[in-house]
Amino acid sequence: MKKAYIYPRTARTENIIPNPYIDHFIESLKGKVNFLNSEKPSNIGALDIFKFFNKTNIFFFNWIENLPDKKFGVVQSFIFTLIILPMARISNKKIVWTLHNKKPHDNKQSRIKSLLFNIMLKKSDFIITHAKDGVEQVKKLANRKDDEIIYFPHPFSSKIINHSGQKNIDVLIWGTMAPYKGIHNFINLVNENVTLQSKNILMMGKFQDAEYRNKVISMNTSNIEIKDAYIPDNELIDYLSRAKIILFTYHKDSVLSSGALCESLGYGNYIIGPKTGAFKDLEREGLVHTYKSLHEVSTLIEKLCTVENYSDIRMKQQAFIDKYQWEKLPEFIATILN
Repeated sequence: MKKAYIYPRTARTENIIPNPYIDHFIESLKGKVNFLNSEKPSNIGALDIFKFFNKTNIFFFNWIENLPDKKFGVVQSFIFTLIILPMARISNKKIVWTLHNKKPHDNKQSRIKSLLFNIMLKKSDFIITHAKDGVEQVKKLANRKDDEIIYFPHPFSSKIINHSGQKNIDVLIWGTMAPYKGIHNFINLVNENVTLQSKNILMMGKFQDAEYRNKVISMNTSNIEIKDAYIPDNELIDYLSRAKIILFTYHKDSVLSSGALCESLGYGNYIIGPKTGAFKDLEREGLVHTYKSLHEVSTLIEKLCTVENYSDIRMKQQAFIDKYQWEKLPEFIATILN
């Protein structure tokens, strides 16, 4: 069995909103890969790699380009670039990087982040992406071979969803509230659009930045309810089931795939998002509606809010979910495992 190290696996929980991606990734490969650090989360960032280096065959890196944002992140970034990666390549250990975004969402330490991003594009043995735009980006920027790039849609957990509740939320926006998600731009649009002002709109998720929270709250209109809180799974399921439309207002210059998009499928509602990355992929499957400009959103919302029968979209979504379960991940990355 291959021995692997996965990043990040952090022991720090303060001010960190849970992301189940790493847990699902580890669980899906159980019995095929032994993740040496799965039960040993770290509080020293990428430096933790040294503890497992000699025993590791494969390194799986996620969001490593955001390393400069961590504690002593600049120092960690240079140690990772100048020591860890060269040691791994010299030792013939495989480096696997999952390309989650076109570029880091946050522009802080942008030069170091760009350096890490470009190094991972060129030095990784394999690159995983959950969007076809990611495949094109890797080929364009790094001229990588087809068998070095592995595409599969963001995997799903099994869902058995109760759809019996009344759909009494016209538009739902949910997830971590951050500037790159364009929430403030949508509120501006609502302020300018009488049609949108007649809709029942709910925004829910934790603001990580107090300044951005104050900006959004100051712009808010009477028909938008904002819940600044982490939403537990049982409550999230209820809200998703009650929504007619789930809206994503992400800036399309950075987003490729979205865990929130993945979690939103299967509730018998319509999804609207920017015409990029995984949103564009799912539009081809008939599962998502996309827009090129935010001003197109009001027309889409008005059209989709009149729909009363959600059974067709529900069936399409469930068929797609069944096809791309987390348990099917090993067959997609068989090249890496072999």
